[in-house]
Amino acid sequence: MQPQSQAGLPSNTLIHERYLIVRTIGRGGMGAVYEAVDQRLGATVALKQMTVSGADVSAAFEREARILAGLRHPSLPKVSDFFSDGQSRFLVMEFIPGTDLGTLLAQRGRPFPVDDVLRWADQCLAVLEYLHVQSPPIIHRDIKPQNMKLTPAGEIVLLDFGLAKGYAASQSPTTGSIFAYTPNYAPLEQVQGAGTTPASDLYALAATLYHLLTGAPPPDVLQRLGGAASGQADPLRSASQMNPLVPPAVGAWVSHGLQLDQRGRPPSAAVMRADLQQIQRGAALPAASTGPTIVAGAPQTPLPPPAAPAAPHPAEAARRRPGPLAFVIAALVVLLVGAVGLAVWLLGGRQTGSAGIPPTAVSQLSPTDLPAPTEPPAPTEPPPTDVPAPTEPPAPTEAPTTPPTADRAPTAIAAQVSGPQFGPSGPQRPARASASGAAPSGVDSSGNTITYDPQNVADGQTDTAWRVPGDGVGQYVQLDLAGPVRIGQVQILPGYAKIDPQDGTDRFQQNRRVTRARLEFSDGSSVEATFSDSPTLQAVPLPQPVISSYVRVVVLATTAPGASGGRDFTPISEVVVIGEAQL
Repeated sequence: MQPQSQAGLPSNTLIHERYLIVRTIGRGGMGAVYEAVDQRLGATVALKQMTVSGADVSAAFEREARILAGLRHPSLPKVSDFFSDGQSRFLVMEFIPGTDLGTLLAQRGRPFPVDDVLRWADQCLAVLEYLHVQSPPIIHRDIKPQNMKLTPAGEIVLLDFGLAKGYAASQSPTTGSIFAYTPNYAPLEQVQGAGTTPASDLYALAATLYHLLTGAPPPDVLQRLGGAASGQADPLRSASQMNPLVPPAVGAWVSHGLQLDQRGRPPSAAVMRADLQQIQRGAALPAASTGPTIVAGAPQTPLPPPAAPAAPHPAEAARRRPGPLAFVIAALVVLLVGAVGLAVWLLGGRQTGSAGIPPTAVSQLSPTDLPAPTEPPAPTEPPPTDVPAPTEPPAPTEAPTTPPTADRAPTAIAAQVSGPQFGPSGPQRPARASASGAAPSGVDSSGNTITYDPQNVADGQTDTAWRVPGDGVGQYVQLDLAGPVRIGQVQILPGYAKIDPQDGTDRFQQNRRVTRARLEFSDGSSVEATFSDSPTLQAVPLPQPVISSYVRVVVLATTAPGASGGRDFTPISEVVVIGEAQL
């Protein structure tokens, strides 16, 4: 992906011999939006220009045009044209007057009234319900305050479908797309690159509502997982704790949408909207509607259903059964324990528990798994001379404290557990970060000290960065892991993703941005990657997993400093290692 001119189109520029530019409405990492007048029809339109080139972003831009062209909903802009003009591509959309909620939130400096937020939430859930019932379902994948425009009539319009895609297509590993997201609003499955579903949009919407209700975004999922990995509580606090004006029922409803495991969120936009309407009527939600509590970093087993009466319906009982892996493990335990118990029984072994099996082994089985005869049948032939039967059972205090399977496991089972074992896949917290060099600390316009320590790339904050002077070519930052990790993916934010709170300067565009880097690992392997000119974490999937104790990111190429007030520095804001730690 290569950047085009960042200067923008001046007023009175005629595009495609038809659209006259009036002013710039907004600018992002991939595009700019202008207010323009259609000279043929005399109508005011929004003209979206793609400001970067490359196969992935071109496909995303065209996908946005085709998605919106086929949709009709009062909370979605209508698309009327899509064309190329010189080196740029343009999307012509209905002009929506108003201001996005991100801008309004920054201007207010405090939370919005609860009633207003809940009214907007109802409108957003209505449009998500419409999108998710399309065939295939359309997943927006970038819901945030900046992509919600509030019209003068008080209506919400959902904007920017550049990352959207159909659900079926998004699950295909061969589908070309941009791996990107906005921290603080993206769900765990999107950050991990595991595929997005309608539940992913519900998380992003809940994160947006949390920000509107509290004045602060929720901690991103990497922070929440990091807290769990270090044995700390989830740093996410309820919206009602953050803002006493938010009713507890509303806070619980928002938290339901912010469950890390998508199976713990509302099952659909329609259900989430119905729960909201029930809260607004003053009715209490059923216990099941508040959602189970999902512990960050917990094993991804199916969620249990709500509590049932003592004699549940057979269908309900079936839903309580453990997953396939649990059945496999349980079956192995039963077979091993049963085999050992049978052997002991046949050989006249110790009668320390029912059916001759030690109590610790019997406790792993239900009575119906292994019926216990009151006494063994008489053998038809004398027992082998090398296994004499004991004359009397030992005292109960001599019963083994561990199942006999521990030292009698079949060779096949022992072979299965030989070699290194690895834990669940997820972000791996580094033990430390180092670098070839770093820019000296400075002081911002507010008098705050800013550091460019290498540790900034692993702090979970996208507005901090490691930075070196100049083009940075040949410089590196390295994450040392706590131990060997089987790495499948590395995510990198290739610039300084910060908007200066004082003057609104986009530091990402002002500094250099990394366009190409080499990832090096402790086993001697390496892989090169290119990055889009976008202030988002971008995934570098490895061709095959690598077992490594560190990841070193070596800068190979960068952009020039920003054209206006540019700074000749090369920063990287975040590096996230996705893999499985060796046990």
